[in-house]
Amino acid sequence: MKICRVCLSQYSDENTTCPKDGTDLHSATDIAPGTMLGGKYEIVSKVGEGGMGAVFKAKSVSDGQIWALKVVAERLVQEPGFRQRFKSEALIMEALNHPNDVRVVDYAETAEGRPFTVMEFVDGPHLDELVPAGTKMDIARAVNLIIQVVDGLGAAHKMTIIHRDVKPDNIMVARTADGKEVAKLLDFGVAKVKEQGELFSTAKTAAGVMIGTPAYMSPEQVKGIPSDQLTGGVDLYAAGVILFELLCGRPPFVEKKPVMMLMAHAATPAPDPRQFRKELCPGLATAILRVLEKDPAKRFANAEEMHAALEAGLAEQLATAPAAAAAAPAPAAPPAAVPAAAPPAPPAPVRQAPPPSQAPPPPPPPAPARAAASDPESTAQIDRSKYAQPPPPPAGPVHVASHYSGKLPKAHAVVQYQKKRHWGRVIVILLVLATLLGAVIWLLAPRIRKLALRSERQVIGRTLSAAAVSSRPSGVLTPEAPALYCRSVPTHSVGTPRARKLRPPTPSGESVGPD
Repeated sequence: MKICRVCLSQYSDENTTCPKDGTDLHSATDIAPGTMLGGKYEIVSKVGEGGMGAVFKAKSVSDGQIWALKVVAERLVQEPGFRQRFKSEALIMEALNHPNDVRVVDYAETAEGRPFTVMEFVDGPHLDELVPAGTKMDIARAVNLIIQVVDGLGAAHKMTIIHRDVKPDNIMVARTADGKEVAKLLDFGVAKVKEQGELFSTAKTAAGVMIGTPAYMSPEQVKGIPSDQLTGGVDLYAAGVILFELLCGRPPFVEKKPVMMLMAHAATPAPDPRQFRKELCPGLATAILRVLEKDPAKRFANAEEMHAALEAGLAEQLATAPAAAAAAPAPAAPPAAVPAAAPPAPPAPVRQAPPPSQAPPPPPPPAPARAAASDPESTAQIDRSKYAQPPPPPAGPVHVASHYSGKLPKAHAVVQYQKKRHWGRVIVILLVLATLLGAVIWLLAPRIRKLALRSERQVIGRTLSAAAVSSRPSGVLTPEAPALYCRSVPTHSVGTPRARKLRPPTPSGESVGPD
């Protein structure tokens, strides 16, 4: 669908200009403010855009209430089954009615057939935007937000709805009139309704497809368990990963590649969060480790059980913090100043008798009473700068060194580990390669020798032939000439006859002796 920004008319994607005024048409993801959708909602502004489409802030024409409209991208409408899947999200969200789930109130389509949903407008950031990447959130704040997310998931699980893609990008945080933070769970578009659920007929997610985000996927999803066999434990596992990340400033598993991240979730035990945040109490750390168990049977049975465990852990944490502050040793007092020795009294001046003509001078004023020697404030100057304690550093966020900037789905703090080189393995590999090379050379050596000998014989044969041709005498020889030219004669020594080269016969027919 394309829209004219002048007359606000809607046209199909085949059109490039408006037939009414001739201006260029724009895509629906660039819907201008004031455009009417469905005849009931007026676009106010664009909130954001993703791979699924765009979200707009709209106003209801009837009552002026503000809503959020999710308009699907044109390319997705052409995919088979997507329209039904998007509609299932709207039906699922309409059935959910919980304070921690974003409420959907309407589902409609444009004149060109592009579906859009009308949902509650949440004026607040996403969960991963509350604190910078790699920063640790306050313990009570993080636990309270995740408890609300768990409550929203519990309401969905009671309706046999499984989200399967719980992540910070799908959690928004709003504030009530009194300033209290409220977590809102959204984007149930990939939710899987189990077969025994009432909404199964409207949720047609393709079977055998792995849906989710690698950084928050449960071991069951990684192992490829069919969607109809998944339970609400996959959502609680993802909530535990998010809580770990909020408290520790990093996820439980740090991998650069998505495949390695999936393998870590499937087989690697989660580390103790107290390794990265020492002030966590044992009860809260135990609850986090339990929800991150690889075996679903060892995790919490439902959202209510996880809610109770997190509340108990938070109560223990709040009770431990004052006790730890009270048990902390008080700062040592500065050492008492040693009073300095009193300076020696100056010698008394010698009075001279005044001349008789002058009157005696008035007596000097009495000296101030000297303080007692036991008063250090009066008898010594104390250098207090030596004992002044340095001011405490300003409180601020604790940042963790991070190298990871990819998106799984968002950029979060990742600590880079140094790789150890195993020189023993390198040496063994080099020895194996050298052995294989020697074996290949040994197997090919006989063939190489044969080829070398054959080449040598051919060279020698060619050399001898060339020498014989060059030494042949000039002139025409008779057929008997070779016999006369080279014949065997006996030698005086015992052995084989020696060939003597004779001169060619003379014109008279007489042969001449050897050269």
